[in-house]
Amino acid sequence: MDVDEASIRGVIVMNTPGANTIATAEHTMALLLAMCRNVARHTAASRRPLGPQKVYGRSALPQTIGIIGLGELARGWPHTARDLGCRL
Repeated sequence: MDVDEASIRGVIVMNTPGANTIATAEHTMALLLAMCRNVARHTAASRRPLGPQKVYGRSALPQTIGIIGLGELARGWPHTARDLGCRL
């Protein structure tokens, strides 16, 4: 991260370890579920005046999830995934 360039452009860059770990884990799970269930495609299909359309998704749970990383999020996220029935 180029902190100097970000500062010039008015972007604040901070190191806040652990500050948003839970919120980030929850958001990651929400995006994963939305991707599995094709939420964006369903939303687009519901707005088209073409009549009923089939848009398929797959069951997000239970699935096996691999976590790559050793940071705070990688250590905290498995609890959220397990709570929803995922295998790690």
